[in-house]
Amino acid sequence: MQHPQRFLTLFLGVTLSFFIFLRILTDREAYNKTEDYEHPRGSLDGNPGANLQIRENKKNAHAIEDMPPCLEGQDQKILFLVQALRDGSPEELQDAAAKLRSELRNNPSRLAKIERLLLDPSTPLRTFANIALITGSLDTPEATQLLLTTLAQFKNEASRAEWILYALGTWKQFSDKNDRFAFAPNGPMILETSEGLATPLYHQFTKQSIYRQILPLLEGSSPNLRAAAILTMRHSLNQTPIRNAFLATLRWETDPGNQANLAEALARQAIKLPADSVKETVSLLLELATKPDALNIRMKILSPLQGLPINKSQQDRLTNLASNPDLANSTTRQFALSLLASRNIQANQPNPILWQSASNDPDPTVRAAAIEHIRNHPIPPSPSRVVPILDSDPDWNVRYAAVETLARIPSEDEAHNALNALKNTARNDPNPEVAGRARSILNGDG
Repeated sequence: MQHPQRFLTLFLGVTLSFFIFLRILTDREAYNKTEDYEHPRGSLDGNPGANLQIRENKKNAHAIEDMPPCLEGQDQKILFLVQALRDGSPEELQDAAAKLRSELRNNPSRLAKIERLLLDPSTPLRTFANIALITGSLDTPEATQLLLTTLAQFKNEASRAEWILYALGTWKQFSDKNDRFAFAPNGPMILETSEGLATPLYHQFTKQSIYRQILPLLEGSSPNLRAAAILTMRHSLNQTPIRNAFLATLRWETDPGNQANLAEALARQAIKLPADSVKETVSLLLELATKPDALNIRMKILSPLQGLPINKSQQDRLTNLASNPDLANSTTRQFALSLLASRNIQANQPNPILWQSASNDPDPTVRAAAIEHIRNHPIPPSPSRVVPILDSDPDWNVRYAAVETLARIPSEDEAHNALNALKNTARNDPNPEVAGRARSILNGDG
């Protein structure tokens, strides 16, 4: 106690040294934490060197902090995946989707982490859509129930509900390697999303407990949401309630795109139906397709309708439409001619209405279409009927179609007449396209 001043000085010196030491430790810990956010590369497991990158490090240094509140406490792997689904490049997005799908298949309990994202209204739409599609591809009861719960929550919010519908309708099969999210089986339509994922909409529903929760959306929802419901269920028309709902919706639907998709689905499924159902379906399709403003429907159902039975009264109606410009516009007449031509393939000659249209229809596109149907009949036409059209039709497209038809005359006697007509056309036709085509045929260019 004899040197209180020296003791006080010593005590202050030790205290200051200890404070400096603590400050160094604190700064080092803060620096390490900052490095965790700003590491230039991060794998899906949080290790350096994998495909998934955390891009633009300075910009994204605090990206994880911007995640929805429901992600608080999630592990780093899920955070990295969700971040890539939210703002990753297309390559990162595909890698993250495949990784997350694999993670959920290998660890089903982690679906609970995804559930919070889907049910949280603050989840960005891009993240929401991608996670919904991934969940839909799992094809487990738990994943399906989660989507149905989410659909019930957002049924009045079309921008989210439609993605849930697409997720329910996504193709459920997957490769053993599970290497990419974008797979392309033969046949089904690929849904290309603005969110970056591509998935085939090709699921066939079998459980009424599932699709009965989708059917109401065909009635009182927005056109976009009805479109999603149609595309989701269009491969499941073997289920009577779905087929009946499509028929009922088609009768009142006013959106052209939805009309066309409903009609196409019904036309493609009709061949598998009982006779009475086929008749009802074909009658409705023809009634709607032959309206003047139904071009979208005609384009979608022409091919499948050519394989369906059409009774005599329906054929008579098509004949009247095809032959009378006062009853139907040009695209409707072409539609009728196509269906009539497909019904006459087994006959010894093309349907007479084709010759009438090729010679007399006031619209050159209809005349040219009629000649093409005549050319495609298994029994070639007589040049004596084609040459007058070639010599007299004022439209070069029609004459061009006639030249193509004369090039396919196999009979030697008939070929002589066809040859003379082609030589005359090559020399004298005023249109260079027609004359050039005749010359190329004469020169053996096909």
